[in-house]
Amino acid sequence: MAISPLDAVPMPARIARLPRDHRGYPVPFFVEWLNGKPEFPLFDPHKWRRCVKQRLCWICGDKLGRHLAFAVGPMCTINRVSSEPPQHRECAEYALKVCPFLINPAMRRVPTAKYGEVKAPGGIMFEGNPGVMALWLTPSYSIIRTPTGPIISMEEPSGVEWFTRGRPATPAEAAEAFKAGAARLLVAADREAGEAGIVELVRLLIPARKLLPDPALLDEVSA
Repeated sequence: MAISPLDAVPMPARIARLPRDHRGYPVPFFVEWLNGKPEFPLFDPHKWRRCVKQRLCWICGDKLGRHLAFAVGPMCTINRVSSEPPQHRECAEYALKVCPFLINPAMRRVPTAKYGEVKAPGGIMFEGNPGVMALWLTPSYSIIRTPTGPIISMEEPSGVEWFTRGRPATPAEAAEAFKAGAARLLVAADREAGEAGIVELVRLLIPARKLLPDPALLDEVSA
């Protein structure tokens, strides 16, 4: 019998204090509760504001320290934005190893339309699981106002680590996911701003590719 990640990965004390769902999984601080039950596809917009104003961890709800972490997809390492406020490193890393959505590339987001009138995060969200995630470590961030709502601008990273399926990603896996994310951003940039958008994306790609374990693999992975 396969061991559940919930049993195999030590749980940080901050997360151990959270309430549990019917499966025994801790319910992150940000999750919206409806009729007394946690609805994991939904985030509570009031908690989003609290996390930003009071400098709280998006996952456990405790106060953050000097070091911040973001669990983001490959596209976010290029445009350096996140729809979610920062977390403690140990909370973000635990989520990357245990969260059913983050460790299973086949998982899809449940459409928010299922729940009626709900608040969607700002920016443009990729509805699927990118398969590979990045742990972006940084001391600071800022808020960007967009037509669809505020988003987080992640500042220069002190480090970036790559994960897939609950484990560290290989350099080739990180490069493959990065290239796929860049392709999706290229389509969006062309659609929204034409040639100017493509030029801006290329400018962003130059520093972003250096965050990969082995940037040279970008020229070898399949398109």
